[in-house]
Amino acid sequence: MPSNRLRRIPTTMSHTTTTFTNLKNTEQAPANLHQVLQEVRTKFQGTTINGELVTEGGWLILPRDRTPGKILAQPQQPRIPDEHDDHSAYLKFNAQTAMYDKDIKTLNEILSTLLGTLAERDVQYLYSHYQTLRIDNVLLFLQNTYGKMTLASFRYALSTLTWDESLTGQQNFAAIDKVFAQLDISESSKYEKTCTLIESHGQARIALLDYQKDNSTTMDYNHLKDFLCRRLTAPNSATAYQISENPMATLQQRIENLETQRFLAAYQVSEEHPHPPWGQKSDRNRMYCFRHGWNPSHKGDRCRNMKRGNAPDGQPWTPAMIASKNGAPTADTRNLEGAGR
Repeated sequence: MPSNRLRRIPTTMSHTTTTFTNLKNTEQAPANLHQVLQEVRTKFQGTTINGELVTEGGWLILPRDRTPGKILAQPQQPRIPDEHDDHSAYLKFNAQTAMYDKDIKTLNEILSTLLGTLAERDVQYLYSHYQTLRIDNVLLFLQNTYGKMTLASFRYALSTLTWDESLTGQQNFAAIDKVFAQLDISESSKYEKTCTLIESHGQARIALLDYQKDNSTTMDYNHLKDFLCRRLTAPNSATAYQISENPMATLQQRIENLETQRFLAAYQVSEEHPHPPWGQKSDRNRMYCFRHGWNPSHKGDRCRNMKRGNAPDGQPWTPAMIASKNGAPTADTRNLEGAGR
């Protein structure tokens, strides 16, 4: 007679594929949790339990995200025919038993896959606390242990944001959206981080500047994404300007380097029309922004960063800073010197 208990899965990690995102690093786990569950759902797409699709029945999501009152369905154990049943009842029993065994096998495969993404200590903890370990036990553990984003995991998630010029805009945004899905940030923050991410990449930066010319007052992430996906339909074979030679450099490191090098990329986008080095006088490089220095795109009164953030001393930008023509420190700028001086 079939057992209604899930078999205990060995605690070795050999039962899972190494291509899965995992939760073995406790600092990175909260940032990876959404992606791990999505990958598991993708792996078992089309799989059914009791005839119900696993990916559509409230399975493989954190308990807090389920429809209220939704309980994970368990395989239904077939009723054993008795002496009063006819031959058709035995045929039905055999078919139901085969379905039951298939469902139990599927549950064990899903459980094995989830456990394979965890650190060994987490697997041991789960088996020590549950006599019969079920998928819902694992999902509740993931929610309680890694379901809240920490500062370290937030920074890690941001550090994984990349723009690959060998991919199309649509392919890049598919990866970026996976990261954003893990973070509880506003649409305007997504817009800002996307701009920071791509402004050192030649063709993407040109497309971004074109977008901003016609959309200078909006910070609509989805609108920007749609525009760039339409523009960047082919990979850019040109060598991208690299902010850091270290591929593992965090986003914060890239931002800090960008403060002094951000406009160098503007002079490398076209060999046919080279521009003077940063700081030299030219018609294209004669707009001054207290925040960004001499540049070809905007003055202080058009600077989005100055409208939203604070000056380097942590206080608001003053009208004198916004109107500055050359970044000279004065009492009205709190004796702060503008960029590019």
